[in-house]
Amino acid sequence: MLYYRDFAALRHMQVGSADRPGLQRLEACARRTVPTGLSKPIKAEAWVLAAACALFAGDERRRAEALALARANDDDNPRIALVEAWTVERAPQNDSKQSDSYAAKLSAAVEAFDAWAPSIDDPDWGHAEALTALARDALARGQIRMARDLVERALLLVPEYRTAVELRVALQAGRSGTRTL
Repeated sequence: MLYYRDFAALRHMQVGSADRPGLQRLEACARRTVPTGLSKPIKAEAWVLAAACALFAGDERRRAEALALARANDDDNPRIALVEAWTVERAPQNDSKQSDSYAAKLSAAVEAFDAWAPSIDDPDWGHAEALTALARDALARGQIRMARDLVERALLLVPEYRTAVELRVALQAGRSGTRTL
């Protein structure tokens, strides 16, 4: 049950809500320890979520520690690659080398999600987020068709994913502005 409460704290932060209770829940998620006795894939899920929360809470040490523990329990979990991409995105320097690294990590995350066959009980987050982030990056690089294809894939997975819907609207608005009849 704590997993889904922690996941809600992460989502709350991702949609731009930075109120004090939300930040406290995010920080609690980042500090969470994973009980022993769980299966390795479940431990990995909990640790990767803690890593994501730590990233958004600004706790680099905890993010690195939690990612290492996630990797030790299930190195094939694609959410690990997604959190690594988010880490590059949030890094302070902003040059073309970093941008290329971010795109490469997002591509690796999307490929990992595409190849992954989770069980029916596995939480379902990350794939649409990775596709949407890669679409946003493609759009920034001027790769409009690729951006459109990626955002459409994201919306097939999560039809009401607000970030993907907003990106699709922006793509359509940009396209309609250049059309002539």
